[in-house]
Amino acid sequence: MLSGELPATGLVERVALGNRLVPHNYSVPVDREMPCDHPGCSATFVVRLIPGQLVYPRWCPFHRPRHRRNLPT
Repeated sequence: MLSGELPATGLVERVALGNRLVPHNYSVPVDREMPCDHPGCSATFVVRLIPGQLVYPRWCPFHRPRHRRNLPT
């Protein structure tokens, strides 16, 4: 396992399907601009990285509702 990688477990894979996992070692909240993972969307959005938290949104606010994503199940 490389530094910063998370172990591949069933829980991590299920969480990663609908979210972005961002390992970090910040000790204070930091705002970071992220790209939307939806194909064809070039939008970016700001995510506040919180110490001790790894799970963050994967899609921009427009594509967060499942019906707007149309991803394969």
